[in-house]
Amino acid sequence: MKIKKLGFNLSKVWNAYWFRPSPLFDLALCRIIIVGFQLGYLIVRDYYNSVLEREYVSALVYNPLHIVKLLTFPWGWQQVPPDWFLTVSFGLTFICGITSFIGFKTNLSLMFFAIGNLFIQAYLYSFGEHHHPEALLLITLFLLALSPSGGVLSLDDLLRRLRTHIKKQQFSPFNLLNKKSELARWPLLTV
Repeated sequence: MKIKKLGFNLSKVWNAYWFRPSPLFDLALCRIIIVGFQLGYLIVRDYYNSVLEREYVSALVYNPLHIVKLLTFPWGWQQVPPDWFLTVSFGLTFICGITSFIGFKTNLSLMFFAIGNLFIQAYLYSFGEHHHPEALLLITLFLLALSPSGGVLSLDDLLRRLRTHIKKQQFSPFNLLNKKSELARWPLLTV
């Protein structure tokens, strides 16, 4: 009986720590800052040209990481993907970053933005140079994609509110800081 009670108490403490209702505003602000930073980083560090320049490096240096092999399997395991594929990948990643930033189809956009960034980084690392300062940012993007980070401060939330107000034919005021979720706390604590 004591073990059962201890297990119940541990479960209660665990849920109180990770899943206590918290403001969605904090999570949404985190999404905006991190996605904005990553978009700026892609531009300032000129990732597009860095990705395209790698094609001209000797094929002997190219040793694709597993995620690169998985995403470029139509061109073979050891062949550098064509320029058009790298351009489209970078462009779609950037577009998904912008839609994540404004909060349009937030979770889907964030997932594709995270996968695109992972591909770009892994592709660059496939040429022998390994550093890991981007790892925390990539993990954070995936965590945001799995969370309700578009619950407020997003186009999704605005459209949801407009549909509700049009359906009711009445506008009711709201406060972004009051909207809470049990799933808003765990991504921030994990990061």
